[in-house]
Amino acid sequence: MTPAGILTALPAEARTLLGQRPPGGGPSVDTVLRCGPHRLIVCGMGFEHARAGAAALLDAGARSLVSWGCAGALHPALPSGALVLPAVVIGASGTYATDPAWRGRIEAAVGGPEHADAGPLLCGRTVLADRRARQDARERSGASAIDMESAAVGAAALEAGVPFLVVRAIADPATRVLPAFLPAITDAYGRPRLGRLARELLREPSALAPLLALQREFGRALATLRTVAAAARRELGEAH
Repeated sequence: MTPAGILTALPAEARTLLGQRPPGGGPSVDTVLRCGPHRLIVCGMGFEHARAGAAALLDAGARSLVSWGCAGALHPALPSGALVLPAVVIGASGTYATDPAWRGRIEAAVGGPEHADAGPLLCGRTVLADRRARQDARERSGASAIDMESAAVGAAALEAGVPFLVVRAIADPATRVLPAFLPAITDAYGRPRLGRLARELLREPSALAPLLALQREFGRALATLRTVAAAARRELGEAH
């Protein structure tokens, strides 16, 4: 098996591969960790964090790169928990193709292509909080889903000449309206800023319901990632 370098933005996403939370807390961030035969890093959200994380994985000897975690839906037919294995990632500076044979092996392991959406993945710089913004992004790009890290991973893989794969599960569907303050109430690793959250909810108590719905939807996405990890752990390392 060829070890893969797997990048996640959030500790919760990493735990779908690493297993349950260790007694001392969640996985270390910005540190290359062992994940069976693979290497894994929790890099934080966004393009720059992902670029640094991908470089660290390559420096640690990774011979392929996987962008693993959650995404937001742009296609209205994708519910929370849907698996996306995009053929192409669309970034601000270009497009990045995932390895088709590798992607096909993952699809086969999870039950066939009918169990995953292979439409393009758009990589954005910010959270798209409302339906109109998501609809506009879909109309411009034709993408099925959006995240904030995969283009950086794709660019690093292309520069290093190594295979590239994206495994993402939908957290928020395209119809979900998110509070505008959402990016401000967590840090880059998804850890809550409780004081800021409390102040925002005092100002906007109606935001509690969509936040609770998002938490449930995030849980469905993590459940999908755990299923893929159990079914396709071997295939994650078979890029060649």
